Amino acid sequence: FTRRFEGSYEYPAPRVASLAYDLVVLFGRLIGEGGLSALTPEIWQDENGFVGPANGLFRIRNNHVCERNYAILKTDGRGKKEILDPASPVFAKAE
Repeated sequence: FTRRFEGSYEYPAPRVASLAYDLVVLFGRLIGEGGLSALTPEIWQDENGFVGPANGLFRIRNNHVCERNYAILKTDGRGKKEILDPASPVFAKAE
């Protein structure tokens, strides 16, 4: 996503652009599978979440907060990154 964005617009993608991209892809997929009737809270608030192409796993909670699983990285300050704790591929059950 970031490479395509920068190639198209000639500046780095703002963070909000990748988050919006994931939501647009999700809603497009839901509409493609079930039409506009698929855009119900019961469907888009799936506790298992969805995998977005830009940022990975996310879910939308019933309070409309978007929740994500992130990895913990360590950087040496020169661009080298080490994954200390990978992002979980699944969410814990909603409380």
